[in-house]
Amino acid sequence: MAVSMGRDSSYVVTNEGNLYSFGNNACGQMGLRHWREQTEPEQINFTALLAPGETISMVSGGYRHAACVTTQGSVFTWGHNTFGVLGMGCAIPMSAVSAPFKMYTPLQIQSRAVQVACGTSFTLVLTEAGQVLGCGRGDRGQLGHGDRLHCHVLFPIDKALFGGREIGMIAAGNAHSMAISREPGMFWTWGEDEFGQLGHGNLHEKTSVSTPTPPANFLDNSPEAVGDSVVSMDGGEDFTVVVTAGGVLWSCGSGSYGKTGLGTTNQQNSLQRVGGPEIFGGKGVRMATCGNLHTLIVAWDNSLWICGHANSSLMISQHFADMLRPHRVDDEVFLGGGVLVAAAGATHSCAVTPAGVLYTWGRRYNSEDSAGLGFAGVRSLVTPRAHDAGSFGGSRVGRWHDVSRERVLALAMATHRRLGASSAACEFPEGPMLDMFEDMRYEPRVGTSQGIRDLLGRVRL
Repeated sequence: MAVSMGRDSSYVVTNEGNLYSFGNNACGQMGLRHWREQTEPEQINFTALLAPGETISMVSGGYRHAACVTTQGSVFTWGHNTFGVLGMGCAIPMSAVSAPFKMYTPLQIQSRAVQVACGTSFTLVLTEAGQVLGCGRGDRGQLGHGDRLHCHVLFPIDKALFGGREIGMIAAGNAHSMAISREPGMFWTWGEDEFGQLGHGNLHEKTSVSTPTPPANFLDNSPEAVGDSVVSMDGGEDFTVVVTAGGVLWSCGSGSYGKTGLGTTNQQNSLQRVGGPEIFGGKGVRMATCGNLHTLIVAWDNSLWICGHANSSLMISQHFADMLRPHRVDDEVFLGGGVLVAAAGATHSCAVTPAGVLYTWGRRYNSEDSAGLGFAGVRSLVTPRAHDAGSFGGSRVGRWHDVSRERVLALAMATHRRLGASSAACEFPEGPMLDMFEDMRYEPRVGTSQGIRDLLGRVRL
């Protein structure tokens, strides 16, 4: 959510709260007020749209549209408006919008937004009160309203369908949706289930489900399931990945090209255990993200793992064959710094290091160049290429970063009275102090789930 990728587009939020985009712009999905392809990162202009002090907190890219949430809880959308995916209302005749447009929120919904998730042709919004709303295409039940109607404005999912629980995180795949409760991390899926991506076991041989439903027998037979809960998840074209509090990765749906990481290309109709600390080391998995045909996995030790289609992954030169199991990427690819957060597009990917440097790689979707990777005139990038702070106005990537222990110690030493009035440290200059703490500019509101916080770029100490 600090970084997000659409079909052939990329979006980046910096620690300053600015939003940049690059890639295909045929439908205005760059939000740059023009329709030209964008081969280099360019800042989206929110001048006159935001209140004083309001900045962008997170972003989500869809098939041909995108959306973002601000620190004051507003939602902006742009791009193609097919099926009403932008939430602009039926009275708006525009089929596509090339600039951010503030999404209409029903009057009965007074709570601010904390997260947005874009599917192929639908949009989900999560509020501070733990309510989920959706708009856009609904013929596969992906809006969760209990019907299969399209919605041109946000419409809430009845909380009773979640057992009255408040939701703490949402995610969207191609035509299916997911949600996790704040406590104790219960998990629901709904929408298209043709390939078992909902994890329902196809008990009733349905190809879609129109209301939130818990996956079948999830965690029931797992030895570490006692007291475990779901902390994050993501959806691809026709598969789903889930991460539990114990650092274990699970997946279900189409196994084509090995994208579920289960060592097989077979379809799985219920969530299956991929692995935990015994594979990924340390505390296991922190997050996972899905492309169309590949999966990126970030472990707690900041290592990056990848599985799935070789032409989508295009990451490790000695691995041009499909990877049926997660394969660790050499840390030296990221100069030994590891990965803090990752995002997968249709056939391209990105990762952000703890230093806030963005790396992109992969192949442009159905095209001969790589504008979605932030470079022009290149068909594909096998080795990740870095976009440093110079690409983003001098800012680092990632909305929220912890202050290191060393900086906290330096602050304490510089301001502690026992050092004495004659100590030079007592007159520590303001400039270096601001430089030391410049990265901690925004903190998610109280009650924001750990899954969302991790996606924003923060690692628990």
